[in-house]
Amino acid sequence: MMPRERLYVAAEENFDSAGDGGAHIAAYRDLTRWNTFSELGITPAGDVQTTELSDGTRIAVFVADDGSKADADRTSLYYAVYDAAGNVEKFEAVCETGRGDYSPRLVTAGNNTYVAWLNSRNSYGDTVTYSQLAADLQICVAEYDEVDRMFLAPTVLESTTGQAPLKLQLASDGRNVSVIWMENTSNDVMKQSGTSSIYARTITDGAQSKPQTIASGPNYIYDMDAAYIDGGLSVAYTADTDRDVQTYEDIALFLVRNGERTKLTNTAEDPKDVVFSGNRLYYTSEGYIREIKDLAAGTTAGTGIACDGSFRVLNGDRGRALLVMKKDETRTVPMVSYEKDGAFTAPVVLNDFGNVNITYYSAEYRSDGTIDLLMISTTVKDNWNGEDSLVRIGLRCSM
Repeated sequence: MMPRERLYVAAEENFDSAGDGGAHIAAYRDLTRWNTFSELGITPAGDVQTTELSDGTRIAVFVADDGSKADADRTSLYYAVYDAAGNVEKFEAVCETGRGDYSPRLVTAGNNTYVAWLNSRNSYGDTVTYSQLAADLQICVAEYDEVDRMFLAPTVLESTTGQAPLKLQLASDGRNVSVIWMENTSNDVMKQSGTSSIYARTITDGAQSKPQTIASGPNYIYDMDAAYIDGGLSVAYTADTDRDVQTYEDIALFLVRNGERTKLTNTAEDPKDVVFSGNRLYYTSEGYIREIKDLAAGTTAGTGIACDGSFRVLNGDRGRALLVMKKDETRTVPMVSYEKDGAFTAPVVLNDFGNVNITYYSAEYRSDGTIDLLMISTTVKDNWNGEDSLVRIGLRCSM
């Protein structure tokens, strides 16, 4: 059991400034305590996702433990609704089943917002094997009702293979919502054995499509992302091409559009993480972030931004920004670069939290220039036993 999490919001004053290349960053340094999840009996324990609606309302979803369920069933999917000023107006479970919830994904397209997550079909109490759990996972998808400010009853996409859905992704064009996931024939999370395939199912006006095979064959798929581009679903993924995870320079980036698969990189690049941003594609290679601005041409170019951890591409009314989590042995430092005149500015530190490891995070680049960062972090102490915290930080910038 992790220590009880805490939720903070940014202070209204006392911020420092730094800038580069015409971008000016003002990052809050002092944090004001808003509430503690220990008072609510909630322990955030998994991935977090955020989105901003057209009226400025923001939604966050994350997996948490309220302490009321047995060990194998303890995680539930929660959501918080923030108003335009950043105040939490609503906080509750998306759909409490009494069984375990995992791996949420959140997407907004037009006026429609959807969440997808994994849910166990059975309750296991305090004992369960991974093979039991993997064979029992189902994908759930729920739409957010902006009028009542709640998620509607979910649509359940049951597995037909008995294999665990992994690397869940979600994409929508406003009417269609597609769930994309990976399966491994050996149910091997580390993907050291068996073969892996990527599947997609689409819900349109409440009707489910049959599973569509996006890719099959590789034993190791490092990462994948999905987006609707030019009216159709696109899936990008990085995969080992020689089926030997011990060798190097054998990973390639692939794009599947309209049923056609294209290899976008040569294996010498060894691409890993991949992220869609509008009609662009970004990926990491040899410690740097690269981009493909024209998917039809498939031409790759460097951004000049180093990335030794993870990254997000943020889109806002003011343009595009790269948020990079710079990691060392004991801490994570969020850094941001802004696109200006077709290139990205040198990265600057948003906030140095000291000896804090950020394990899960999500961010929104708002129309007023604010970057809102929601993160689960651990404060590293001398004995390496830290305090896990769910933290909401407002990081303000102007351009």
